[in-house]
Amino acid sequence: MPSTGLWEQLDLVKGIVAAAGAGGKKTILYALAGQWPGRVALTTTVNCPPPPGTWKGEVIIRPETELFDAVRDRSQVADRVFFAQPGKRETLVSGVSPGLVANIRRENLFDVLLVKADGARRRLIKAPSEREPIYPPDTDLVLYLVSAHAFGRKPESGIAHRPEILAKIAELPVDAPLEPKHMARLLSSEWGGLKGLEPATRVIPVINRADTPLRRRQSIETARLALARTNRFDKILVGCMGETPPFFEIVTRS
Repeated sequence: MPSTGLWEQLDLVKGIVAAAGAGGKKTILYALAGQWPGRVALTTTVNCPPPPGTWKGEVIIRPETELFDAVRDRSQVADRVFFAQPGKRETLVSGVSPGLVANIRRENLFDVLLVKADGARRRLIKAPSEREPIYPPDTDLVLYLVSAHAFGRKPESGIAHRPEILAKIAELPVDAPLEPKHMARLLSSEWGGLKGLEPATRVIPVINRADTPLRRRQSIETARLALARTNRFDKILVGCMGETPPFFEIVTRS
């Protein structure tokens, strides 16, 4: 697959990038953080694991009342910072409020703030509930992810988070296999991939783990169908963000 740097395709030089959906949110956020040449912070508005051992940056885990001052202080000496609240278990951190992310952005402490704005319980695909995703105010770009490993599998088989909602949005029975047309409906739906977005917020869907010729073909078909259904986005990334380096290709409206 042809590939250039992820940041060049996102066409963003500053602001808040939020990841939602399922199938690789943390992977793409850490890849973006690793590629950014300037000051970058990574955080979450939902529960999630702490940074992996490969994270080359500061880690600040504090109650929200202490986070702003702690992040501001460390931003003076560190160009990569992860911040969150303590979790109820050692294996998790808790999300911060959307307002805190907005306040840190207004202080211009970092060039880019990367935000995990959704949880999927390690599923391959999901539909949001009425409370999801949790985007910070003035988010500049949303990456909405699905996994190509969901193709050909039934939502009720354990691959989907909130399978009943997904089936309704995608217009398929929960016991029927997922096809490109179903995934395209999810990505282009105001109740799916576009849920909760302000009109000015850019969105780029990402079909991750297209790691076989069949999954690549299915992903490209999905992308073309989704682009034909809405003018809300004009490109979709298809690839495998977990590779080193990540590889992907761009599908645009023809």
